[in-house]
Amino acid sequence: MFIDRRIVSVAFCICFGAAALAEDIPWTQLSLSTSKVDEHRRANPTLDGRGIVIAVLDTGVEMDVPGLMQTTTGEMKVIDVQDFSTQGDIEIARALWNDAGDRIVHYAAEGKPELFIPPEGAAAPEEKSSGSTVWFGRIEEKVFQNSSVPDINDNKNRKDEFAICVVSRDDGSDDDAICYVDTNLNRDFSDDKPLKNYKLAYDRFTFARREPEKQTEPITCAVNIFLKKRIVSIHFDDGGHGTHVAGIAAGHKILGQDGFDGVAPGAKVISLKLGHNSLAGGATTTGSKQAAFEYAAKYARENNVTVVCNLSYGVGSIQEGKSDIDEFLDKLMRE
Repeated sequence: MFIDRRIVSVAFCICFGAAALAEDIPWTQLSLSTSKVDEHRRANPTLDGRGIVIAVLDTGVEMDVPGLMQTTTGEMKVIDVQDFSTQGDIEIARALWNDAGDRIVHYAAEGKPELFIPPEGAAAPEEKSSGSTVWFGRIEEKVFQNSSVPDINDNKNRKDEFAICVVSRDDGSDDDAICYVDTNLNRDFSDDKPLKNYKLAYDRFTFARREPEKQTEPITCAVNIFLKKRIVSIHFDDGGHGTHVAGIAAGHKILGQDGFDGVAPGAKVISLKLGHNSLAGGATTTGSKQAAFEYAAKYARENNVTVVCNLSYGVGSIQEGKSDIDEFLDKLMRE
């Protein structure tokens, strides 16, 4: 492809120039001023990416770091998050109830019953007047085992299981469902934050930690609920690379510093997670790239907005341009 050859030739020129001038000019990263982005934005202050959405196909994007909170016009920066890696997929099933109908019952591996206080308004299935269904599932802490915070709640135990509860309307959709995560392991959903699909209201959560002052910043999570699949998908960036990329592309006031921006600070971001960090090297899973690109194309059509895709994952190919993902992208672009 022409663009591939152009990228290779530009990279070669940069490397050649750096080698020739190594004694005079120390190596630096390519800055906004070197690439003339600063010059362009000074001349065109409103051409800063506003009106554009950047889809980051990577390890996920952390939504709560300074620099990825707002655009230059004060709007939400990260407007949608989806996990195509399956790393955050949590299976849910219809909740079991005790005889009194006031507690959700889960049977642990050894068969011992555990009782959970349901969210306010959640009712056992016998109470048909509620018009809702209650679902139950468990998040195993091992999904965070290769992250910067493998002990996600800082209790010196990396084998915790966090219960989740979903309440769905019988006449509703995925977007009507509400998820609760027992982040403090107290088996009480009534004190947990109600969470809807992230794109609706940007709901997010972190796990309660025992000694937060001794930890790095907590990993921020969000949910997407898929009732037909019986899955709640937990989105998070446990690799850091996707957040890094999003900051380069669209960061605004990075680290809280005025003027410390990425290339297009006015752009919005959608995170399309591909990297399954429980696999070697944070590998992708079969079909995840294709599903992510299709989601980006669908988002562009449905929202009548330009979506720019950034993919940081390559693929081995015997003949350049002839791998399955190459041919899929050629077809997608033609369409």
